Amino acid sequence: MSHKLFDIRNLEYYKSYNVFTASKDNFRYKITPRDHIFYVEVWYGKLCYEKSQIVEKSEFTLDQDGFENLIAWLEEKYNLKPI
Repeated sequence: MSHKLFDIRNLEYYKSYNVFTASKDNFRYKITPRDHIFYVEVWYGKLCYEKSQIVEKSEFTLDQDGFENLIAWLEEKYNLKPI
């Protein structure tokens, strides 16, 4: 699956349980793979994860379907972000 909005690592990166944090504009997200699950958190603004209020959370299976659903979810949340 090609993702248009985000420069997200490939599925193999997460299968090694690597955490990934990134941003686009004022939209920030953190992907944490653990126990065969993707945990995804979203926040807004310029502050780092530790100093921010998480506004959305979701979980997806740590497989190809879950990865594609995760990307679609992030794109949806990005498109709904406050200006």
